[in-house]
Amino acid sequence: MDDLRSLRRRKVGQKFNGLSYVEYQKSRGFNLGKWRPPVELLKGIDKVRIPSDMLQDSDAHPIVCRFRAHHDHILAIANEDGVIEIIDTIHNKFQPKKTMTPHPSMISDISWLSPNHLLSGTCPPHNQVGIVDVDRGQEIWSKGRLHKGSVKVVAKKATEEDVFASGGRDGDIIVYDKRVDDQVLRVHGAHPKKGDKRNKSNGSYGVTSLNFRGNHHLISTASGGGFILVWDLRRSYSLMREPRPFLKLSADIPESSGFTYATVCPERRSLYAQCSDNIIYSFDINTYADKPVSIFYGHNAGRGEGAYFIKMDVSPSGRYLAIGSPRMDELCEEQPIPIFDTKRPGPPLLMLKGHYAEPTCPSWCTDLKLASCGDDQQLILWEPVSAEDTNRIVYGYCEGFKEKPLSDKIMQMHEQYNRPKECDATPRVNKTIRCSVSLADWLKSSPGTPQSPATMRSPLTPLRMRASTPSQKRSSSQTSSAANPQTPKRKKLSTPRSKAITGFFPKERETDPSGPRTPTSH
Repeated sequence: MDDLRSLRRRKVGQKFNGLSYVEYQKSRGFNLGKWRPPVELLKGIDKVRIPSDMLQDSDAHPIVCRFRAHHDHILAIANEDGVIEIIDTIHNKFQPKKTMTPHPSMISDISWLSPNHLLSGTCPPHNQVGIVDVDRGQEIWSKGRLHKGSVKVVAKKATEEDVFASGGRDGDIIVYDKRVDDQVLRVHGAHPKKGDKRNKSNGSYGVTSLNFRGNHHLISTASGGGFILVWDLRRSYSLMREPRPFLKLSADIPESSGFTYATVCPERRSLYAQCSDNIIYSFDINTYADKPVSIFYGHNAGRGEGAYFIKMDVSPSGRYLAIGSPRMDELCEEQPIPIFDTKRPGPPLLMLKGHYAEPTCPSWCTDLKLASCGDDQQLILWEPVSAEDTNRIVYGYCEGFKEKPLSDKIMQMHEQYNRPKECDATPRVNKTIRCSVSLADWLKSSPGTPQSPATMRSPLTPLRMRASTPSQKRSSSQTSSAANPQTPKRKKLSTPRSKAITGFFPKERETDPSGPRTPTSH
C-alpha cells in the first residue's frame, strides 16, 4: 500500500514538475485554488437581456438557444415574436452581431444546418418550416401549413445538411429534402391514442422531440403513449392505416405518461428522455436496448403545458447533461439548472442558479462553457471562475445538490437500473429487432406447407439408392403414403359422361403377341 502511495506521489510530481498543484498554477500565471472538478467552478460571467437593447419595448420571452456547433462560439436565440438574434461569445462576453425577423410567428425550435443556414419551426397561423440565411437575414426556403397544428420540433440529419425533419402538435412527422420541392416522407399520427380501431377520431399525441440515428433511423417521442418509437426512413408509411414503427422502446410507464423532450449524446450512442414523472431515462441506442440502462432523478421537470418548453442538452464529450426547470416555488428567488454526470446515474451533480424565472433551454459550447435562457428575458453565459477571483462580477453561481428523501418507487428503480446484477454483464439487446431468417426455418413456419417431420442428414451419410425392383417400389410407395396420407379418389359416377369417349381417334393396329411378321419371298 505504501509503494502504491509513493508511486502516485511520484506521478503527480512528474506531472506538475515537482511542485504542488497550487504552486504549479502560480508558476503558470493562474490560480484556481484547491483542486476541484472544473464543472463545479462554473459561474455566470455575463448576462444580457433578450430581446436586446434595441427592442426594449418587447416583453417576449426567449424560447430556445443553440450554439452553431460544439466548440463554436456563435449562438442563436429565438423568442416569441419571431425574432432571431445571433450573438458572439468568443471573448467570454455577449456581443450581438445581427438581429432578424424572418416571420412574425412564434418560433418554437431552431437547429443549425450549416454555418450560414438556420432551420426554424413556427407556431400558428403560419405553421411553417423555414431556412434562414444568417448572412443576408432572409428566409431562402420555406414550407407552410403542412402541419395542422404548430411545429413543435425540428431536427437535422447529422451526415447531410439538406435532409431534416419536423414534428407537430397534430402528431405527424415530415421528412424534407431541400433539393426536392415536395416532402420526402410523412408519418400520419405517429403516436396514436389507444381506443376503438373503427373510431378514427381518437387522434394522436403531439410529437415532442426528434433525433436522427445514423442514416436511416429517426427517433421520436410524444406527449403520451408511454413509448419511444424508432422509424426506418427507407420504408413508406403513407399507405398504412396505422403506421408501424421499426422499434419500440419502453420505460414501463402508463399510457397517460409521456416524454416531454429527448436528446442524444454527440456519439449517437445514448438517448436521454425526460418523462413526465420527473425521471430522465437513458437508453442504449447503439444496441437498441428495449429497456432503460440507467435513470436520473432528483429534479423537477414540471407538469402541464409548461413542461413541454423545457429542453436539455449534452456536453460535447457526453459527460454532462443540463436540463431546464419550471418554477418550483413562487417564493424562491433563483430557479436552478440541474447538471447531471452521465457516468454516475442518480441525482444531479450540482445546480446552477442565476435565473429569476424558469430557465427553459441550456446549450453547451464546450464541457466548461454553456449558455442558458429563461422566462426572465435573460441570457446567461456560464464559465469556470477561480475561487480566489473575488473582484469579478458574477451573475450566477454553482451550488451542490442537497439530497432529499427518496420515495419507494425511486429507490426501487434505482436498484433496478442503476445497480445491475453482477451476472448481467451483457447489454439488454432488443429482441424485437428484425433479423434475417433462413429459408428452411421460413418453410417450416409457413402455414401453406404440411408439417412433416424433418429428416436431417449429415454430410457423411450416403444418399438412398433409387428403388429399382417392383417390390422396392411397392414398399417405398406404401411408406410414403403412410407418412403423407392423401385424400381418397372420387368414385366415378354411373352416368354416360363417365364412359370412355370413342370415335374421335383412329384405332391402333393390333399387333401379334408372338412378334412382328417377317416378309416372305415369292
